[in-house]
Amino acid sequence: MYIRRRQELIEELAGRRERRQEIQKRRDAFIQQQYGIDFFSDVVAHYWSLPIASAPTGMLCRQVASIMIEDVACYLGCRSLGLSAWAGELTCDGFYTVNADKQYRVKIPWLRWGKKGNPVVKYECLSTMPFDQLEGMCLANVPTQHGVLLPEWHHQRRQLVFGDTYPTMDMSGFFRDCLQLATKRPGLVYLGTDDGYEIPVSFEESLPKQSCRPPAAWYYPLYFSLFLDGSLVLLESYDDATTGNVHVKALFESTMEQIASAVGVLPLVTCIPSLTKETRYLLYYNKHLLDSRLTDFSCEELAEEQDLLQLFFTAADIGYRSCDVVFSA
Repeated sequence: MYIRRRQELIEELAGRRERRQEIQKRRDAFIQQQYGIDFFSDVVAHYWSLPIASAPTGMLCRQVASIMIEDVACYLGCRSLGLSAWAGELTCDGFYTVNADKQYRVKIPWLRWGKKGNPVVKYECLSTMPFDQLEGMCLANVPTQHGVLLPEWHHQRRQLVFGDTYPTMDMSGFFRDCLQLATKRPGLVYLGTDDGYEIPVSFEESLPKQSCRPPAAWYYPLYFSLFLDGSLVLLESYDDATTGNVHVKALFESTMEQIASAVGVLPLVTCIPSLTKETRYLLYYNKHLLDSRLTDFSCEELAEEQDLLQLFFTAADIGYRSCDVVFSA
């Protein structure tokens, strides 16, 4: 279900461009049947106009975009593959300690390399509140000791590392509007509260829909349908043992099969390294990169690599080990 070779990606992108209108028409029919949303491609064009304008665009989607090793790897990988790099966010999602990725958006594992060449990791807790009080708080509302909310702290560091070359897009409004436009809605949604948290509630028409987040099981077909027509490529792995949800991989696979059956093509998903105990370094933040803006970087190792998973592993290794590499604009 993943695109695993460079040439395969090139051919898929070319083929999707040729069939774009046909694919969009089939996608719209699928979304209308599945959700009751009319003219889905118009909704996509409204919200995703900037990433689509820079197509083909590779997207790493996490709740809060940052400068983790994973972010750096996907940035360098996109550059090597001729994709514009974008980061998708879902800041309306809640903070839950069962998810290691979310923990490390708040408790930052800073990586530095010692004089003897050994890695040193020190943790910085950004929040002014203990983890037990953050449970269920929307990530957009998490306060930090730096006087800004959590997403802004991460965006400030992204500006130091990537400049304007790795933009972000918050998908919260897109999914909320899809929930509002749909006639076939989920039985349960997450309602944002006045004190900044989210709570699961049964869906009712009287609920303020702009304060409601649909669950992943409902919006996954919407989400993956974004990556069909060759404009956007998702950078992802669902072989992830750290999310705290063992059903995610099964949901991914069933959604891919459902879309392929209805539209005739699989969503474009390029496999990146999954998070395991051995690859936990992907969640580290290399502090050396704050001193060298990563506006452009080319590497023969990446340019020649045909296996995409290995390409992203190599890019991650560059981001992990960088302490005196010169990055040039």
